[in-house]
Amino acid sequence: SLASLSCSFSITNTLLLMLAHSWCWLDLHFFVDCCSVLFFLAVDTGPIPLKLLLCLLLLLLLLLPITSQFVLAALPIFSWLALFNSSSSISPSYRPKIQVSVLPSIESILYGDDLSNSLSVHKSSLLDVLAWMPYGLIHFVAPFLVAILIFIKCPPKSLRVYAFSFGYMNLTGVLIQLLFPCAPPWYKNLYGLNPANYSINGSPAGLTRIDALFNLNLYSSSFQKSPMVFGAFPSLHSACAVNLALFLNHIFPNHSIYWCSYVLWIWWSTMYLNHHYFVDLIGGAILSFLFYYFSTLFLMPVINHNIPSRWHYHKI
Repeated sequence: SLASLSCSFSITNTLLLMLAHSWCWLDLHFFVDCCSVLFFLAVDTGPIPLKLLLCLLLLLLLLLPITSQFVLAALPIFSWLALFNSSSSISPSYRPKIQVSVLPSIESILYGDDLSNSLSVHKSSLLDVLAWMPYGLIHFVAPFLVAILIFIKCPPKSLRVYAFSFGYMNLTGVLIQLLFPCAPPWYKNLYGLNPANYSINGSPAGLTRIDALFNLNLYSSSFQKSPMVFGAFPSLHSACAVNLALFLNHIFPNHSIYWCSYVLWIWWSTMYLNHHYFVDLIGGAILSFLFYYFSTLFLMPVINHNIPSRWHYHKI
């Protein structure tokens, strides 16, 4: 049937499908994936045998029909993660100057104040937990939950569109952060407007209070090892939240108030925890809108809200 999944292990079947595929300009994104993998191989400082093993494993998963139907859809996400995790291996001599005053200046011009500092003036354990939930927990789980919903509820091939939008949105965000590195609010709180350099470790900012509250060393250690310390603009927390809200609204348009509330919740949390300026959030939202509308305009199958699941579609 249209919604059935392949259980074949025949590599020949995959090669035949590739030969029969009608290539078009929308397939150019595979070139981006190849560039991302080559960049990872060339720049990442991990052991070469391990990097080659990972690439061979990816190739095998792409050739086996039983796995390629999922891995092929996830390629944009793998490309983003490869670029993000290898970005810290780029030599500082090749990287642009870190912008320290640009974001707070824009914030003051547009909104009359530093909203991040204003929202974090009054602190409490309750507010800390309320901010931590979307920023440190839901943000990492929600994309998987939405993917499951899309797989079950939407017509076949919809999950691939979601992964395309989500993955390349984040990939583009990381590229912008590499080309236009900006210091987040916590940097201004710690160092003022003094020039920044790439030897400075990341800071968990407000999340240190979560570590203290639960007697952990989770965020303090992980943020110090972050590969993208000066990636304030655009906010990918904002971009991801808006992207999820747009897709959820596409599937369940009658519940838009909940999806908008989640976006506002995570926006507040990023500023309360001193990780982003409001202008970062707007930048992330614009990025998300662009990729969502491109994906749904050119790639997304039409959803029939009267059909309960993917297994009830007979044509798309």
